[in-house]
This record gives sequence, structure tokens and C-alpha cells, in this order.
Amino acid sequence: MSDGQLVHSSASAELVSFVPRLTLEWLRDEPDATWREVDGTLAFVDISGFTAMSERLSSLGRAGAEEVTEVMNATFAALLAVAYAQGGGLLKFGGDALLLLYEGDDHAARAARAAFEMRRTLRAIGRPKTSAGAIQLKMHAGLHSGRFQFFLVGDSHRELLVAGPAASRTVQMEAASEAGEILLSSETAALLEEDALGEEHEVGRLLRAAPEVRGTVQPLPNVEGIALEVAVPAPLRAQLLEVGPLEGEHRNAAVAFIRFAGTDEIIATEGPEAASDALERLVLIVQAAAEAHGVTFLESDVDRDGGRIILVSGAPQTFGDDEERMLRTVRAALDESLPLPVHVGVSQGRVFTGQVGASFRRTYTVLGDTAALAARLMARAGEDEIWVSAEAFARGGTSFASTQLEPFQVKGKAEPVHAVVLGDLTAETARPETRAHDRLPFVDRERERAVLAASVAPVRMGFGTLVELVGEPGIGKSRLADELRDNCADMRQIGLRCEQYETSTPYYAFRPFLRSLLDVELNGGGLHNRAVLAERLSTVDDELVPWAPLLAAPLDVEVESTPEVDDLDPSFRRARLHGVVSSLLGRLLDSPTLLVLEDVHWMDDASSELLRHLGTQLPTRPWLTCTTRRGVEGGFAAAEGTPPLPALTLRLEPLPADDAKTLVRAAAGDRGLTEDELAALMERGAGNPLFLQELASPEQALEPSEQMPDSVEALVATRIDGLAPGDRALLRWASVLGVSFSGAVIAD
Repeated sequence: MSDGQLVHSSASAELVSFVPRLTLEWLRDEPDATWREVDGTLAFVDISGFTAMSERLSSLGRAGAEEVTEVMNATFAALLAVAYAQGGGLLKFGGDALLLLYEGDDHAARAARAAFEMRRTLRAIGRPKTSAGAIQLKMHAGLHSGRFQFFLVGDSHRELLVAGPAASRTVQMEAASEAGEILLSSETAALLEEDALGEEHEVGRLLRAAPEVRGTVQPLPNVEGIALEVAVPAPLRAQLLEVGPLEGEHRNAAVAFIRFAGTDEIIATEGPEAASDALERLVLIVQAAAEAHGVTFLESDVDRDGGRIILVSGAPQTFGDDEERMLRTVRAALDESLPLPVHVGVSQGRVFTGQVGASFRRTYTVLGDTAALAARLMARAGEDEIWVSAEAFARGGTSFASTQLEPFQVKGKAEPVHAVVLGDLTAETARPETRAHDRLPFVDRERERAVLAASVAPVRMGFGTLVELVGEPGIGKSRLADELRDNCADMRQIGLRCEQYETSTPYYAFRPFLRSLLDVELNGGGLHNRAVLAERLSTVDDELVPWAPLLAAPLDVEVESTPEVDDLDPSFRRARLHGVVSSLLGRLLDSPTLLVLEDVHWMDDASSELLRHLGTQLPTRPWLTCTTRRGVEGGFAAAEGTPPLPALTLRLEPLPADDAKTLVRAAAGDRGLTEDELAALMERGAGNPLFLQELASPEQALEPSEQMPDSVEALVATRIDGLAPGDRALLRWASVLGVSFSGAVIAD
């Protein structure tokens, strides 16, 4: 059986199996409609055992992920073949659950027969054998028949949401059923013959036998002309169309579950159209927040009196800082005026990710204890609250206020869970504390240290210098910047940090610095702010006072205008602002000063232009300006832009072998290293100081040899995911061959 026989383009062939038949028909018949009602039966089938299997196999790396994929695909293919044979269509993969829709004649009987035969099929599969032992798979299901409401909403993609009283009734049946049971609502039971029904249940009736009915596979509509890509989340469709099938892997990620509620009452009192408007706004807000922070809107799922939205950061692609990206996403969404109450849970850890299902219907899923914990936290969170696991908050919450929760027990966890309630985003990001082994003895970098030392002397005489430190993550830029701070201990020191998720926020890099430098209360209206700024500027230079309103943009406050600013040609406003800031800094920073700007590859355009202007003033200012950046496009680079700036550019390369050995031995401390261990660490660290330190640390000795430290794995994953699609796929294929192999194999 193949639902893909009607595909007419390579793009459609890649995406069609990821789109429910209901959505395909919807996009063909009413592409602009946002809601519809369907009479039929929903079957909510839950398969237990996959999460435990994924956790047990996660330590085996790629081989373990391949086993998870094989077992899940074989199981889902067998179950979906049975479900589709009775005319069903899969709406949702809920991690390890299936939500199936049956329409048309005898829909209740066909749904019941399919569920009965799916249970029989799973029992016949038995206990799949894996490297971690045999896996026990169990199934239970809930069925309900009636009129269902569906919603197709969103912007970056159109998400199919299943919500409403009938969907809630289906969820109730599934939740009340136990392992091995198929529980029917009274509405479904009323449509079946009595001899198919079993004993009464508190909320329904158990299915005893398969109804005597036969269905047929429902063909897909002709997808020619249907914009299939709009039905697949943007990060997933990009990966699928550029890379192809998304292979299974275990990787670190942050997962968020957002539960929305209140749809049943809206549908009952105001109708589906009102519910559609609310859901459209909710999804648009979440999509915008996710897109702004590089987070994947993975999928939605059914829930009682509403539904769930699942977000993931770190899959299918990571951009680094996955936990903070996720926290910023959910915080930004809840800070908007949401039309429905929500409850949010966030967790972080190792997950299985990959493409699973059957050839004719599949999904990209995230599975594991991390996702399960996020769902548990969501279930406990109060209305419009965000509950975050302690681990996720520790890794990504330094920019947020929080409230510590008392440890609590959740299903599936032997130990109490530690979590916080996420508060507001704070104004400034605290600088992480330096870890002890970050202060290991310097090795190599003699040339760079000499150049930095030489750059200090002219500044003491009043002549500024611009120094750029360029290199990959972990190569030692921050360590050299710290060395420069030590060399300038007698100078005034100012640190500015750029953030990847603020690349579109004008003057983000300079805002905290300018506010601190001016040191005035800017919490009133425009008139108040102009008055206090004018008073402060008058103490610096009276000529700056009329131009106080220009500082509104870099300070991110409202400032009432002045006649001088009103008369200024708009095309000259930015240049005049640059002049004001330059004059202000010239008066306030009149002694030798060190300015360190970190991660300027993430600097916003407005800050880059301001820094470039300040760079032109360096020859007459006593400012030693040091920037750190990765060797990537974007942000600020001295030689790029107008005008290009003279700078001392130091490009950091991997450590030479002898120096790398010295660093590894120092990082290992009292832990003795054999020559074989030393060689293995050297090969794996590839001359990157951070990698070498992390791999050699005493704490790492307790980890399995196959598992890299989280810090190293995150950086490696970011670098791999940043490759071109073809190179990324080639690297993943080549990785199974080992660290060396014949070039002819790769050519093939």
C-alpha cells in the first residue's frame, strides 16, 4: 500500500507523507478556511514502551538511535497498515501515540475493528529485541464518535489543531483506559452491535470483539497544485527539502509543552469561528516567538478542553544556547496578550529525534524522558505559568528572574523533581563565573599575547587601538581577552556582550553601557526623560543638550523631541546620533580605557554602525577596543563596511601538539593519563583548548568513553548543523566509517 502514488514532484514526494489526508483535502478544497466540522470517529491509540527503549539505547550513540528508528518504524508501519485498511487516516503522532480519524459509512465500526486488530498486531509483534534487551510494548485506546472541530491556523506554517468537546471526550476515553483495553464512549458503543461490546466502564464501554465490517484504504487526493510546504513546520520542511530523510539520532535539546485551554466553552457558546480566531492568534504568537529565537514549532497534540503545542530547541538543527532560546521563546509568547489561558513546562536533556512512521505516513518526533518531564511540568504549572526543570534553568536561565519550587514527585521519576517558576527577563545578562580549569596555565599563544601587550602602551599615551580576536568557539578568545584585562588592571574597564537572539534589536549591545554611563532615572514619560537627560548632558557639554531626544533609540526609552531634532533631516539623524555619542564618550572616558566587546558576529546593525564610527575616532581617544568574533558572516568586522577600519586582527588556530599535551595534562590534574588515553584525547580534542580541557577534566573520567561532555557536544553539534545541507549529510554518513577511511568511499 502506498499513499504516495499520486505525487507529481520531488518536493511533494518528500513532504506528502508528513501531511494528514484531512489537511490535503482541506488545502485542495478550501485553502483559506481556518475551521471545519467533520462527523466521524476518533481513535486515540497510545503505545507504551518506546520512551523506555529510547532511554536504554541512548548511551549507544548512533547505533542506538538506529535501533530505536528500526523498532518504531516496523511497529508503526504494521499498526498503520491495519488502521488505513479500515479507511482511517492519521491526524497526529503524539510522540508514541496515534490519533486516527474515520469518516463515512460505518465509521464507528471500522474504527473499533481497526483498534481491535491493531492490538492483535502489537501482541503478534511481541517483544522486539534490541542491544539493550527485549522491549515490552503495550497498547490502550479510547474511541469517541460525534461531530469534531478542526482548525488549520498559522503563518510560518498552517498547523492542524484538533479541539472541542468531541475531542475532549476522546481524550477522556484514552485517559480512562488501561493497558490492553479499548474503551468506547457511550456514543460510539451505541453505533455498534451488542455482541462486539464488553463490560461497562465508569465512563464508557470496553470493546470485546471486532465488529463485522470491512473497510478499504482511502486514496489521497491528487496533490498537484497543493502547496504542501505550508502544512509542514518551516525548520522541518527546510531540512527535508535540503537534506532529505531526517535520520534518527540521540542529541541534547530543550523541550517545551504549551497547553492551551478553554476551547470547549468557546465552541459551545460562541461557535467554531470564534474558537478559530482565538487559536489563530495563539499559534501566530507562538510561531513568531519561536522563529525569532531559532526554536522549532514541532507539532500540536490533542488534550482535554484544548490542546498542546510542542516546541524543541536543538533539533532538527541547533544554533547553540538551546535552553536560553527556549526560555526566551516561551517568555516572549506569554508576555503577549494571549487569547487563551496556557500552562507551560520546559525541560532539557538527551532525546531521541528522527523520522518515524510508515512509508505512506510519517513524522519527525522527539522522544524520551526529557520530553516526558516537560509534559509533567506543564501539567503542574498554574495558569499562564512557566515551570522549568532545575537543569534547564541552570543552563539557560541566567537572564531571568525565578521562584524556586519545593521538590515534588512526578510519575516515572524515582527522585523528586527540582524546578522553578520562570519570571521576567532581566535587563542585563550576568557574566558566567569562571570555572577553575578555565584558569589553567597558558600554553602557546605567545605571538597573540605579545601583540596584545604591545597594544596597551599607545593607549596609555592617548592613542587608541582596535584589536580583533577571531576564531571558532572554544579556541581561546575569551581567555586572551581576560589576559588583556589583567594587562590593563590600572585602566577603566568596560565590557559589552552581544547576544545571538538580539541581532535584530537596535543598539542592544550598547544599551546597558550607555544607561550605566549616564546613570539617570529614565522611568517616566517623554517629557520627564528629556528633562533628566538634558540636566545630565549639561554637566558634560551644553552643546549636547538639544540633541537629547536622539538618545531615545540607543537607550530604548521615550524622549520628547526638541526643535533642533525636529528640524534635522531624517537622513542625517543617525550620523548626528553617532556624533552625540562620540562626544559624550569623549568627555566621560577621558582616561585610558579598555572596552571589550564579545561575540560581535552577533552585533545588531545599529550597534555595528555606531562602533564603526567610534572606531574612526580611536586615533585621538585613549581607548583600547578589543572585539571577539567567530569566523562567520554577520555582525561587526573591522575590514568590512564603510569605512573599513585599521585593526590588529588575530586569528586563533588550534594548539600545536606539544602545547595541547601540556594543556591536557594540566586539565587532568591528579588523574593520571596513560599514553593511549593521552593520544585518544589529543585526537578527539583536535587542538581546541575548550574541548581538550573538558575531555581531560577529572569529572569526565566518570562518564562513558563514548559520551562527550555536554559543553563539547553542544559546540560540535552547532558546528555540524551549520554546514551546508549536502556537507552535513555527507558528514553524518561518513561518521559511521570511523575517523579515517578511503576517499574513494566518500566519492561513491
